[in-house]
Amino acid sequence: MTRPSPKFPRRAPRALGILCAIFAFTASVDAQVPVVEYDGPEIFCHILKHFKFETIQSIDKLSEYDADETLIVIFGELAPLDAIRKRAPTLDEFALLIASDRASGRYRGAFGFRWESSKLEPWHLLIRGSEVHVAEEHAYHERPRWPLLRPGEISHNHPIFRGITTGVATNGPSFLLSDQSDLHLLARFPSSARTQGGGRLQADHEDAGYIYGSSAESEQRLLFIAGHGVFINGMIAQNDNDNGLFAVNTIRWLRDGPNGKRKYALVIHDGKVIESFGLPLTGLPPVPIPPVRVINRMLHELEKEKIVNRFLAEFVGWPWVVRFGLIVATLGLFVYGIWRLFPARHSLESTPLLIGVSGAGGLTRPHRSVLQQRQLELLAQDNLWEPAQALARQWFLDHAKTDPPLWDQADAVRPPAGQFRSGWWIRHKLAQQISLVWQFAVSDPARAVRRREFRKLAEAVQALNQAVQTGQLAFAAGESKDG
Repeated sequence: MTRPSPKFPRRAPRALGILCAIFAFTASVDAQVPVVEYDGPEIFCHILKHFKFETIQSIDKLSEYDADETLIVIFGELAPLDAIRKRAPTLDEFALLIASDRASGRYRGAFGFRWESSKLEPWHLLIRGSEVHVAEEHAYHERPRWPLLRPGEISHNHPIFRGITTGVATNGPSFLLSDQSDLHLLARFPSSARTQGGGRLQADHEDAGYIYGSSAESEQRLLFIAGHGVFINGMIAQNDNDNGLFAVNTIRWLRDGPNGKRKYALVIHDGKVIESFGLPLTGLPPVPIPPVRVINRMLHELEKEKIVNRFLAEFVGWPWVVRFGLIVATLGLFVYGIWRLFPARHSLESTPLLIGVSGAGGLTRPHRSVLQQRQLELLAQDNLWEPAQALARQWFLDHAKTDPPLWDQADAVRPPAGQFRSGWWIRHKLAQQISLVWQFAVSDPARAVRRREFRKLAEAVQALNQAVQTGQLAFAAGESKDG
């Protein structure tokens, strides 16, 4: 019998420990928290997707869409405006959002206000292009190049600022100037704002501002912002500003048109058309891989000590290894034979699909409506979020005359208060069921609703319907409590 080497008990655990460390390292890489690009527009595009906007794939296709159903968004580079005007000379009929800190033209003020080749000249606006800084006490995270627009600097009566309490954080913005523009100044910079030259912004330019746009009462939907940093991922994702709410309010306001809600959007980010609003929100950071020399050294030591061979020989034994290998091979062949045998017993001949053949003796294909196909797809994915929300929202519309808010405003609204005519225990159960149905009515689309949860919702709706029919539950028409 071969005597084990005295070095083996010491080196074998060390080598096996190195292997375990490698496996643990690769597992930890798979478990890393995904990140998004800081200055990307992915979150803004997902909000557009949430509001049911469809993408316009290129500027050349813009003329194929009705102006009163279309939103145009330009972030950063303003050069695409020239190409857009060739397809749609009059842009005021569209909903328009232009957010850029780039100079829109040349400005001379030696003998009064003078414009030269400004890209925003149709609206009598100009982006100067110089960056605005503020004092640390007026800045977001005390960074002077991130001015924070608090409630005192914004127009509270405009829908895009509805619910803004903390403030909107900007990122390296410029400023807008007006030459008797018909648009309204909607947001100014703090009083400590200064230009790159060091001059005080409000003292040098009385009409300088961060946002200009059409009024809340106007049917036009025009909005000009001196920098799109307010809409980048890194600003919207923060929990200590109102940028996310501002983005939702802005898109909701731009969506409303004279003939209903707009359906299509052309979004251009730094001169590139965004072809899909379902942009990926996640991506792994670079994986820290050990140096090649370290990996080679570990493999060399494992090979030199013959760890695997010694383990099999001294702890398992080669006869058992051979027996186990033969058993596995036999079972594998048996399973493979069964798998090949059963399909060979009966094979379906492929038949081409014939279109237009029907009637007696003809070929017919099973007919399913689009609704039936959609229902089968939801069941296959085991995600019934859409029918669950529709059922819950319809119940509140039918019985409480209340239209529940969307998921992004659910925190500010509570379910309608019910009027109960029963004992305390039944009142408690009915209140729980109302709260459950309300949670489904305002649930986030990212939350999957399984079949078990949908059955629970259906049971709650059935119990509440019975309580309404028997007079145990009633609602004051249209009543809803704000949080």
